[in-house]
Amino acid sequence: MHFKTVRLTVLRNEIKALVANVVEKENISDPYLRWGMDREDVDDNVLNVLEMLQPHKNLRALMIHYFVGELLPNGIFVENFVELRLSNCYKYETLSMLGHFSKLEVLKIDGLRALKIIREEFYGNYHDGRTLFPKRKTFHISNMIRFEQWKEVATVTNCTTFPHLESLIIDSCLRLISIPNIFATHSQRLKTNTVNARLFSSFQSPPKFQFLHIECCISLVMLPNWLEFYSSLEDLWIYSRNYISSPALQNISNLSSLRLDNFNNFQEGLGGIHNLKKLTVKGPIKRYDWSRFIPFNSLENLKLHDRGANSLTQLPRHFELLIALRSLYIERFNDIESLPE
Repeated sequence: MHFKTVRLTVLRNEIKALVANVVEKENISDPYLRWGMDREDVDDNVLNVLEMLQPHKNLRALMIHYFVGELLPNGIFVENFVELRLSNCYKYETLSMLGHFSKLEVLKIDGLRALKIIREEFYGNYHDGRTLFPKRKTFHISNMIRFEQWKEVATVTNCTTFPHLESLIIDSCLRLISIPNIFATHSQRLKTNTVNARLFSSFQSPPKFQFLHIECCISLVMLPNWLEFYSSLEDLWIYSRNYISSPALQNISNLSSLRLDNFNNFQEGLGGIHNLKKLTVKGPIKRYDWSRFIPFNSLENLKLHDRGANSLTQLPRHFELLIALRSLYIERFNDIESLPE
């Protein structure tokens, strides 16, 4: 989408005229509202600009950058929203209720330093039972340095969330301990440390959920227990700082690109991913049991970055069986003596 830029900084008497001008222009469907970078000495008129801005019904997308208020007024959101981006709003503490917007497809949140919890209110008014975020395709959360808790929808009958999600990125949320099951309906709720395979035998994951990146979330103590049930995933990237256990991937049959950073070892079932074409592994390479990768008849691109204390002197013999391999890249193999033929 193309955003119309409206820069809001050190404005005083002009601010009401500016807002009126924006409101009257129905052809501005994708406004980009930007406050002065890193300014905290902004007067009340500037902080209240969104209260005065009554967007027209044709508003499709909105980007708010460096807003210094603690809350966004509900009046800024309209039913026709397709895309919303919040960036570097350093004092913004509570995400607005967004789950009930029927057309919202893209939500990107970056650099909200004050936000600690995604609360139940984020999902909207769901107590009557409904589908929340019914058209959401993209959900990105990044650079949330104080974000530590992400709550699920409270137990409620006939409530489904994110049924059409395609891409989920969680990046540099340094204090986040766990990632909830944001997809399951009421009857499919799981406890944080419990996996009930029989319950998930009829689990209906988003049919187009293809892209999942979890990166630099250094406080995660475990991966989401719903991950292994998303057979539609095609691109998976997980960076773990704590050398936790790698995910079980035997059910993710459509996976074509996989990146694993800093895991203790590989789970069973990797050899059953017959569509995998690209694999990147960073960690203590010598510790891994590479026999679990065989057969990998489809693998074309392999990248290895050794972070172990003891480096290999030669690559695993199993690599000779990667008959489709076209590209091999290795880094920090300081003691390597020979390559497989």
